[in-house]
Amino acid sequence: MSLGSVLGDVYATLHPQRVGRMVLDGGLNPRQSVVEVVKQLTRTSQLGYERFLAWCVKKGCDLGTDTKEVNGAIEGLVERLKSKPLKGGDRPVGASLAIAALLAAVGGEPYWQELEARLAQAIKGDGDPLLKLADAITGRWLAMFRE
Repeated sequence: MSLGSVLGDVYATLHPQRVGRMVLDGGLNPRQSVVEVVKQLTRTSQLGYERFLAWCVKKGCDLGTDTKEVNGAIEGLVERLKSKPLKGGDRPVGASLAIAALLAAVGGEPYWQELEARLAQAIKGDGDPLLKLADAITGRWLAMFRE
């Protein structure tokens, strides 16, 4: 799903004379309610996360030897970050930023190696790599509000 595709679709609808050809990837159904969109995003995110766990175990990652153990390591990190954020760059890395970084799992296998490495570093006490990943993930959304 892509907010950019929604904006492109609206633009093309409002200004068809200015659009020759346009490729829209990840468009949203404008007839879907916000609740349905959130439900679909949640299902997609969960599926991506579960695939990341399976990939991690299959390749032999530092987070655990089975999906339950890998998930437990990640949940444990997030839980610890709720009460004791890590130092990361110029600000603390709390649970919400760790969860934002986990959205990399939805991006698929090209992002998983980096996600796994940064989670392992955070578990060892280094929050900076996880902060940078969270910023990269959320930066797409935050950029809309900077203007």
